Amino acid sequence: MNPWPRWTDLLPAVCIFGLVWYGSSIPAEQMPDSGLLAFDKLLHIGEYTVVGAGLLWTVRRSPTFANGVARFCFVLAAGLVWAILDEIHQGFVGRDSSMYDLLADCLGLSGIALASGLGWLKKIPGFERLWKAGTDKAA
Repeated sequence: MNPWPRWTDLLPAVCIFGLVWYGSSIPAEQMPDSGLLAFDKLLHIGEYTVVGAGLLWTVRRSPTFANGVARFCFVLAAGLVWAILDEIHQGFVGRDSSMYDLLADCLGLSGIALASGLGWLKKIPGFERLWKAGTDKAA
């Protein structure tokens, strides 16, 4: 079995990355004002929880990342690289780059990665079937 993900396993993560990049490209003047600083951070946590889920999907069949610790480290490292690039990108389109945004992104990534590493996601009804989808097929 190939230890690396198939290219089709990358599609969800690539699509999610594209949506994050598109959302970050919206100039600050065109962003709705929520009036709440905390709401912005909650959006970052939610957004990067979804990014982490896409990264988990990418490596779900790979024996290299079968270990919960390996998955946690991969999701955190790959997601953090994307979060840093996203914050740099925001600086070029007239939006604020913030270490607090980066911290919120890390919280979202850590939450989903930790839930996966500890097996909490498998307790969600129907999740096991979705997670194992296609794993019986030859890579």
